[in-house]
Amino acid sequence: MTKFWLIVVLMALPSPQPNTPAYVPYVTFESLAECKEFVLVNQTYLYMEAVRRFEGYFMPSRAVCVDDKLFYKMFYGEPKVIEEDL
Repeated sequence: MTKFWLIVVLMALPSPQPNTPAYVPYVTFESLAECKEFVLVNQTYLYMEAVRRFEGYFMPSRAVCVDDKLFYKMFYGEPKVIEEDL
């Protein structure tokens, strides 16, 4: 299987909760460097879109690039992805 990278914008919560809301734009990258460059150049747009998608209820805390395996683990697999994974 071909490895690819995705952007995940994690949203801030007022108190710690088991499920952190996240916005995932429909764009993939072939390398981590490509993904990071896109996030650096488009961070404002990514954050604005994340706020819009959550109707202003949550504010973005950060945008991270994750590979397909970690993405699957975050959203479909193991319930606990620790901070060091990101």
